[in-house]
Amino acid sequence: MRFQRLPAVLILLAMLATCRTGLAQTSIGLDAATMSAALHVARPADHAYVAYIVAMVDGGRLARQTVDSAFLWARPKQANKRFQFFKRALITLAAKSGVRLPGNAPAAARTIEGRVVVRVLMVDLPAAKVNVTIQGTDQSTVTDRNGRFRFTGVSFGRHILKASGVAMLRPRTGTAAVVLPSPPPSTDAAFAEIRLK
Repeated sequence: MRFQRLPAVLILLAMLATCRTGLAQTSIGLDAATMSAALHVARPADHAYVAYIVAMVDGGRLARQTVDSAFLWARPKQANKRFQFFKRALITLAAKSGVRLPGNAPAAARTIEGRVVVRVLMVDLPAAKVNVTIQGTDQSTVTDRNGRFRFTGVSFGRHILKASGVAMLRPRTGTAAVVLPSPPPSTDAAFAEIRLK
């Protein structure tokens, strides 16, 4: 009796493996250009929404599996409506996992604000006139007397900020990582604190 069920179990396992392989093959590379092409995105606002979603996944604020599920559901839909189906499915799935996505691409604050501090006797003091740069770009600024800085027009994604200057009569440096966009609704600037060492 046991051996009669064995072929049925093996067939079932083979079918499950095939289904999983098929799902993996229909997943797409998660970059804005590939996703926009696969969804037949035409409007600039929709391209901006796709870039926002990719940045949310890259920043760890939205699960890749959620995006893949919405994509797989929308993929067989009519090409000119595929993006709208994808967006509706994505908003619904994200809400179920506790992430509230906007209906349109937010006028996302592409701004990074922060402060540079130096620790003295267990107290963080502001570091004035310190150079702060975004690694891999030509954007740089200098902190004000309160150690504050601000970058605008920064692209979505993960950025490394580097600070260097003289504080407490010594040359010092420090780094911090920051992710854009900020958490939904993504209208606030991302904040980073850099501690000089």
